[in-house]
Amino acid sequence: MKNNRFVASVLFPGMVFLGIFVMIPILYGLGISLYDYNPANSRNPFLGLANYRRLIRDEVFGKR
Repeated sequence: MKNNRFVASVLFPGMVFLGIFVMIPILYGLGISLYDYNPANSRNPFLGLANYRRLIRDEVFGKR
């Protein structure tokens, strides 16, 4: 039981760091990708997966 607390106390700061600096930005970026995002504009309409459809159909994206 004492060993489990030690392991948890050692892993906790790393998990917090991972959550704050890795997972939150990834999820935020995925959320923004669903909108017609423009930081200079206060109105950002929801597009859903239209951005991804446009990306797949783009000729330049498919080239190596």
